[in-house]
Amino acid sequence: MNELSIIKVQNKWRPEVFYSVFAIDGMVINEWIAQFTDVNSNALNDISAKDLTISLDLRSCSDTELVWQYLGLPSNAATTYVPILACPDDLDLICSVVATEQSSDKDYVYWERFGALLGSLEKQDPKTIDWFINVPKVTFEIGSFMNVFSQLNLEISKEYHDRGEEINIPFPAKPIKEEWEKIVDSWF
Repeated sequence: MNELSIIKVQNKWRPEVFYSVFAIDGMVINEWIAQFTDVNSNALNDISAKDLTISLDLRSCSDTELVWQYLGLPSNAATTYVPILACPDDLDLICSVVATEQSSDKDYVYWERFGALLGSLEKQDPKTIDWFINVPKVTFEIGSFMNVFSQLNLEISKEYHDRGEEINIPFPAKPIKEEWEKIVDSWF
């Protein structure tokens, strides 16, 4: 099983600023994926996965809400395709986006495979993703998964609020495993 966590990363342009990102097994997600992919993958438009940033706070509120909707394990889908990294220059879902195929059961969340998004996220079609061959599947305990993303959800919602914007992130707000287990149990 893998460990999902939040770590603080220093902004390279403003060293006094730190921001939260998530990590797999103690390694920042973009660096974790980059260790398994080609540096100049054609699917990533000649940008390394290491150069990407998390896609949980994009320029468009609607894009951000969509990412969180798919991340939140919607009850009407056994599998979702979640964009987890995006180009930091654009912060949108148009170019240089890495997605994961996500599934779950009552105990675990699985990121089955990873790849570069080639088409529209709304289609939720695996054919719109150029899958990487060497990135391994990861498994997270569902309670830990919920806690990590609930914490990021609150931080991102606060950032939008502090900028005078409101956002409705459709992700379970309470990181209580028992409540989440009831939701997951209802799927089976």
